[in-house]
Amino acid sequence: MFPYQLEAQEETRAAAPAPRRRIRRAGQTALIALALAGGTAGGGVAGVLAANRWGAPREPQTAVVAAQPIAQTAPTNVAGAVLQAAGPSVVEVNVQGAVARGGFSPSGSGSGFVVDASGLILTNQHVVADTNNLSVQFSNGETRTATVVGSDRTNDLALLRVDNVPSGIPALALADSDDVEVGETAIAIGSPFGLEQTVTQGIISAVDRNWSPEGRLLRGLLQTDAPINPGNSGGPLLNADGEVIGINTLIESPVRGNVGVGFAVPSN
Repeated sequence: MFPYQLEAQEETRAAAPAPRRRIRRAGQTALIALALAGGTAGGGVAGVLAANRWGAPREPQTAVVAAQPIAQTAPTNVAGAVLQAAGPSVVEVNVQGAVARGGFSPSGSGSGFVVDASGLILTNQHVVADTNNLSVQFSNGETRTATVVGSDRTNDLALLRVDNVPSGIPALALADSDDVEVGETAIAIGSPFGLEQTVTQGIISAVDRNWSPEGRLLRGLLQTDAPINPGNSGGPLLNADGEVIGINTLIESPVRGNVGVGFAVPSN
């Protein structure tokens, strides 16, 4: 089952840090490189977060006492820290299909994430297939019209482009998914059921899985028990360092929801 949220709509209406891996920057995969061909790769990795300090000394009364600045508290858990660092780069992908018989138009939503600051966003191919109206909503609430610039049905990947990416939105770094190990932390960020910026945590349950959803064979998948639900399709699966190790793409479930068996296309 592809965790892509569809609906019919009328047209008229702190654990110890994990060892650092060799990072693959956005632009090294064939799909991204193709979109960047002939231009300058403007992608970047999210910089180090600086704590905000506030508070000014009060006017002295009888003695001069300097007020102590109060530092913003950083998350003390892995998922919270990853969401703080990577969340701004995750978007909600909204699609509106062609008008069908009876005046109804298929619509839905998925997820995606910025892989190049010039405006490239990675998502699943099945999220944007057969649509004539596509937009993305950034974490700050701003919306941009998007176009598909490349797709790979075999691996269920699609690359979108938007103009004028909101300021302060960094590109995510792609880790080497060949280094992913069973049992390591896996964190998913996306918009399940349209609930943007939802973070869930689990582990990598298996690597190099082959699965055939709806007759389509997908090879070399990462299996995770991090909850993935309709609307998570196309969102990132990250390691404890906030690096993308996979793109959430489907779940195996007897119901329309997560039962602990999800799959992600590896970042390589």
